[in-house]
Amino acid sequence: MGKQLHVDDSENLFVAGLLHQIGYLVLYAKFPEQVKKALLLAKAGNLPPHEAELAVLGFHYGQVGAKLMALWRLPVDFQVMTYYQPLPLDAPMLKIKTALLHFAHGQAHQYLSVEDNAANDIIIPEVWQLLRINNDQLETVLDQAKELTLGIENSIFG
Repeated sequence: MGKQLHVDDSENLFVAGLLHQIGYLVLYAKFPEQVKKALLLAKAGNLPPHEAELAVLGFHYGQVGAKLMALWRLPVDFQVMTYYQPLPLDAPMLKIKTALLHFAHGQAHQYLSVEDNAANDIIIPEVWQLLRINNDQLETVLDQAKELTLGIENSIFG
């Protein structure tokens, strides 16, 4: 999608996409009971996960992931995109890249979910406007992503 929208260094978006939820590993390891509470709160209150995490823990997975990336000395771009992925419109820089990561996160959630509107529950409506993505572009990108995913799966699993 980054290439289609002519985003500089769009190949970095792939790596950011792989790492953007790394904060959950820390949360699950260090705060398992609070994460369970946050998940229940999110479900009961129809809240996005990051809002429930903020309510229960005082921080969300993106903030933890960005901090971990800083400790690992990963690029600042990855840290910013990870920190602001749940709320990309708040990103002080890299707003388009962060919005793309947010959008891809929502689309991946849709692909893996049994719910019909899972992406709509995650993707902030203004992100569609910011990225200026139409349904035809989305279908093209999703088809390309499926092909790439199958290629990766075949490489790994034979």
